[in-house]
Amino acid sequence: MMLGVEKMRGKLILTEGGEEVLEVDESKVEDTLNQIIDILADLANIIDILKADVSTIDVKQKIRLYSDIVVAVFNFPMITGYSEVSGQGRRPLINSFEYLVAYALGRHIDIKPEEIYGLLKAGKLMEALTKIDESQARQILNYLNSKREKLAEIYEVLRKIPADTRPGYNISSLPSHMLLTSAIQWGLQQEGADLPILRLASVLHDVGKIKDYKNHVKGTEEFFNRLMKKLQVSEDFRRQLEYAAQKAKTHHQGEGYIDRADDMASMMDRIDPKNNPEIGVKNILKELGLNEVLNCMEKSDFDCIDNLKEDVYKDSTVKIFRRLEEKFKKMRSQELPLRDVKATSMNLLYVDFQGVQKFINYFPKLKDLATASFLVDFLVSTLPFVILDAMIRGIGNEGKQGDSAWKGNYLPLEALLSGYGGHSMIVVPSPSQNSKMTLEEIRKEILSSEILNRLDVSLGVYLAPLVGKTGKVWLYPEIWDEISAQMRARSSVDWSEKKYWQ
Repeated sequence: MMLGVEKMRGKLILTEGGEEVLEVDESKVEDTLNQIIDILADLANIIDILKADVSTIDVKQKIRLYSDIVVAVFNFPMITGYSEVSGQGRRPLINSFEYLVAYALGRHIDIKPEEIYGLLKAGKLMEALTKIDESQARQILNYLNSKREKLAEIYEVLRKIPADTRPGYNISSLPSHMLLTSAIQWGLQQEGADLPILRLASVLHDVGKIKDYKNHVKGTEEFFNRLMKKLQVSEDFRRQLEYAAQKAKTHHQGEGYIDRADDMASMMDRIDPKNNPEIGVKNILKELGLNEVLNCMEKSDFDCIDNLKEDVYKDSTVKIFRRLEEKFKKMRSQELPLRDVKATSMNLLYVDFQGVQKFINYFPKLKDLATASFLVDFLVSTLPFVILDAMIRGIGNEGKQGDSAWKGNYLPLEALLSGYGGHSMIVVPSPSQNSKMTLEEIRKEILSSEILNRLDVSLGVYLAPLVGKTGKVWLYPEIWDEISAQMRARSSVDWSEKKYWQ
């Protein structure tokens, strides 16, 4: 434990050498919080004066835009994971995820989703990228690029802060939990005028845990009070932000969408025993004889956790994780039946770039290798995101707005849970919520994109349950079981996907 620090908290990470618990550097927490508040205030001030054509964007567009940009800020690798670019002012977009963020922001300002959808479906990649690059959203991206160093520092602190500080529950980071909560909240309530406000409140609902995890509701209230003092925005925009702040500060009161989404995300983060009575941290603590930690858990005493010795805290975290892993391996050794994704409220789409290494090997030069890497990331993350956004909006095959537009809804940026290493995971509505969201329809829409045909690329597209209508959540190992079963089922019948290109 660091000298002078009175609390013990850290997050479990997996390394090539095994498991490790990264301890929070409490001496940097206050400065990190100040930096986040400054950046979010600056972004709100920039958004308030943005213009589409010659007029300032309306307040509905502003809150939608701000919700997406706050997601981008807390999904730090989207902003900080790029090579450094020298020079000032405008620079070219250099990464698939910058185009993704630019599209997600620009659609609330001056980008026409149906136009980008139509261009990508027709294989006109460069035209689509140019349209995205010309958006007023570039002003926001230029600002974020100017804060690259600060954002990287914020990321280094926050990636070590667990959503739950207790050993065995500290396997998910705070930003990951807040983003997952927002994605689930969107899935629970996919309609309504206050949806962008609820999204923003969901993303920031546990922000108080950065500094004070024992009384995070008070910490969240203080965070918003400080943020509001720094805002220089119009009154109508301020009122919307105050409404979101109130929703975040009171998310534990009652049975609202944010509270329900928070509970569901926590079950996934913590591997909650309510989901499976045979798998629970307290049960494992008893099995392992870790009585000192169990005593703290039974008393629900955070001071007790704080007073654990560093080696006890870290060792118990690793031991609990390893036992959880053993239990899940036993579960995965059983052949599980394919689950009905129609009996859910939301599902998880998994997109996989098949033969990624072979594709990259076609590009031997360093410059060409960068292009190959860009294409891999773009095809598994940005392309599916744009297409799913179009499907939710009710945009038809010709790239035109259809009659089935879902009351102005759209795919939120936090729905992209992962988009690295040749695969992506995206939260989508179930067919019971949106009849177009069947695996067959999604697969057909994505794989019929002409760009895949021209590059001779094959993508695997799979769908697994995430949240049931009754509130049941599927844990990540269970989700992977389902996806793996679909992979095996498809390969035994027809591995080719080019039938959709005809």
